[in-house]
Amino acid sequence: MYVSIASVQDPPTGLVFSSQHTLDPDDCQNVGRAAGEVWRLDRMVDWFEAAVERGKKIGLPTHAVRRLAKDLEEAREHHDDILIEKGLGATTTELTPDGQPGNHYNFAVLIKPVKTE
Repeated sequence: MYVSIASVQDPPTGLVFSSQHTLDPDDCQNVGRAAGEVWRLDRMVDWFEAAVERGKKIGLPTHAVRRLAKDLEEAREHHDDILIEKGLGATTTELTPDGQPGNHYNFAVLIKPVKTE
């Protein structure tokens, strides 16, 4: 995942949006949590992976990178637990912005927040 790119183009409109800074590991985890809120657990895991990569790239201390890796493992386990419990595609709905797996169940019952410090 390319998280240090400071601009992104919206394919439908062609508009380019630029950031004044690159994403740090906390930013990546926040985007991952937002993805989890709309049941994009696969994307949540991707963003938590990006947080670990970004932490290494910017030279975070080893203990901080280990914490990011632990958060990533918890996100992966949560993703896998939901797939095992509900099955692949069980959460698919037209309520999500991109038509991918979405929140048509009680989110608070099914999704446990990933612990962060």
